[in-house]
Amino acid sequence: MRRHTQEKPYVCDFPGCNKAFAIAGALTIHKRIHNGSKPFKCTYCDRAFSESSNLSKHLRTHTGARPYPCTEPGCNKSFARPDQLARHMNVHKRKAAENAAKAAVVVAG
Repeated sequence: MRRHTQEKPYVCDFPGCNKAFAIAGALTIHKRIHNGSKPFKCTYCDRAFSESSNLSKHLRTHTGARPYPCTEPGCNKSFARPDQLARHMNVHKRKAAENAAKAAVVVAG
């Protein structure tokens, strides 16, 4: 419910910070910035992370997992991160725009 009220009762007590959060867990994660805690360790290398989601993303560099497939018919590419998929989708948008422009020239010609 706090999400809708904008209430943020969990305030960081680190000197000079004063960031506030609606969820206690978000404050806990934030505090790792100040204390340097990185409890999520990679089992393949010596990297460690303050958030489990960052470890999950990092693990894909070792496992080769690509859970974000292109949805364009006939394209069989997939990507490790959603931002990579989004960038790739621009290729299909550009091709569609080029094909539309060529079709307009043929009709006009």
